[in-house]
Parts: sequence; structure tokens; C-alpha cells
Amino acid sequence: MADNKKSGLGIVVGVSILLVGVAAFFVIKGIKAKANKGADKKDGKDATKTDDTKSETTTIKNSLTEISGSTDWKFPIRRTQKNDSVMALQNLLLKINPKIIKDGATGFFGSQTEAALLQVLGKKSVTSQADIDTIVKKGTIVNASANLMLNAQLGIPSNTQIVKI
Repeated sequence: MADNKKSGLGIVVGVSILLVGVAAFFVIKGIKAKANKGADKKDGKDATKTDDTKSETTTIKNSLTEISGSTDWKFPIRRTQKNDSVMALQNLLLKINPKIIKDGATGFFGSQTEAALLQVLGKKSVTSQADIDTIVKKGTIVNASANLMLNAQLGIPSNTQIVKI
């Protein structure tokens, strides 16, 4: 009889552990879904998921190229200038990292723009279209890598990307 009680207690404990595990699974799944939903709506922009990493990189590159290609660049672009080329450069840098220039795109090339450019390009001024192309290329890599790291933190498979539209 004592063995029956132990056996019955073992079954109750086992089933309880199983139920806690199943509940924990669904709680974690719900947290991840909520985190994904929040990431999709970041900055008030809608986003869709795609299994195509190449599509994500292309979307980012197109966004950066749109800024770089639609500008009539006037080189060199350097400190103390205030013009449309500086504004476009700042927008390009901000597209890569929204916090890289504290004051945002002002059209004036000051110390913040110089520091941001040094961080991204490794130079204090932009002397040619090749420099702009390098910024676009680096921005594409940085943004795609950031999405892969975010997905890893959220437990999303590496071939799933969140694309901002």
C-alpha cells in the first residue's frame, strides 16, 4: 500500500512538472511574439517578415542608395559647410544610426557630423562619390548585422528578417 501511495505521488509530481513546463513554453512563446510585434511597429513604421536575408540587405541598400543617388553632391564636404550636400550626408549617416548625430540633420557640418563621419568612414571629410558609396556599403552591412543580432536575442531563426517599409 505504501508503494501505491509513492507511485501515485510520483505520478502527481510528474504530471505537475509536465504542466509547468508546458505553461512555461507558452508564456515564453507569448513573450517572444509580443517582442516581435513591438519590433515590427518600432518608430510607428509597419514591417513585414521575410525569410530572404538578401531581400533585407537589398531593402536597406535601396533606402541608403535613394538618399545617396538623389543628391547632387558638391565635393569636398567638410567642417563648417552649410548646404544640401551636408544635409544629405547627415541624413545618410542618420539612416545608418539614428543616434549618431545628436542634433539630427541640420545642414551644418559641425563637430557631431565630423565625429559621425569619422566613426563610419574613418575620415573627417567626404572627398568623392566613392566615399558616399563606402558609407552606403557600410550602412548596409551595419543594418543587416543589427537585424541578425536582434533576431538572435529574440530567438528568431537567422534566416528570418524584419524589413522596415
